[in-house]
Amino acid sequence: MRKVSMLILIVFALCSTANAQYSSKKRTGFKVGLNYSALRIKGVTSSSYSDFKIGAVVGLFREIPLSERVLFQPELYYSRLGGKSNDITTNLSYFSIPALFKFHGKKLGFYVGPQASLLLSAKQIDAADTKSDIKSTLKSVDLSGITGFDYSFGKEGAYVVGLRYQYALNNIVKNPNPAGTGLLNYSVQASFGFRF
Repeated sequence: MRKVSMLILIVFALCSTANAQYSSKKRTGFKVGLNYSALRIKGVTSSSYSDFKIGAVVGLFREIPLSERVLFQPELYYSRLGGKSNDITTNLSYFSIPALFKFHGKKLGFYVGPQASLLLSAKQIDAADTKSDIKSTLKSVDLSGITGFDYSFGKEGAYVVGLRYQYALNNIVKNPNPAGTGLLNYSVQASFGFRF
């Protein structure tokens, strides 16, 4: 929890620094969307991917110009990830904090950056519909890389649709046994948002 608090403070410190130079151009937005996610299942000698599952995304973003064509875009959002393998569905809920740098034209933007996600809940459901809580076996913070693009439209670019790819930077299993095994989060996210 301390790590996440520090990350939030760093994001808001960066916002304040950029804000001092470009305060007239900052914008805030709200977005909703869907994740199409899977888990990479690492074995000792090989790895495979689970079947994909769909989960919800909802949150806020902030656009802070750093130059004419570059924005810093921190976000705060709730995200459902996971996958399905061997009749077992894994549902993971996260509070995610991306820190994105966006290169944009008039309507089209491309962004990239790191993301830290705090694990809120982790449950597995088997073929008999039996639920089990696996949160204690997973790391509390998941680190990812984000890359994607968005398209703005409407009056003054008030609306935005986006597509992004989330790729894992770490194993989410707390104590892998045997060593070298584990789970990693991957997803494709589609979203719709509006700026105000």
